[in-house]
Amino acid sequence: MTSPLCHALPYFQMEVERVLAGIPGIGGVKCTFDHGGNWQPDNMTVSAQRKLADRREFIRSRAGVYIEGE
Repeated sequence: MTSPLCHALPYFQMEVERVLAGIPGIGGVKCTFDHGGNWQPDNMTVSAQRKLADRREFIRSRAGVYIEGE
């Protein structure tokens, strides 16, 4: 699951179609996304939330941006 605004969606689509099309007996593949989901950060595992927070902290520290309370 990812955000509907995720810039990697075209990559996911190409990879799904490529991998599935490579399976013998599959005649054609069309990958679509349901953008109706209400994605929230708490849908992520605790581990993924921590990894995201660490990555954001790293990027902010490199840019010299600090947000109080985070």
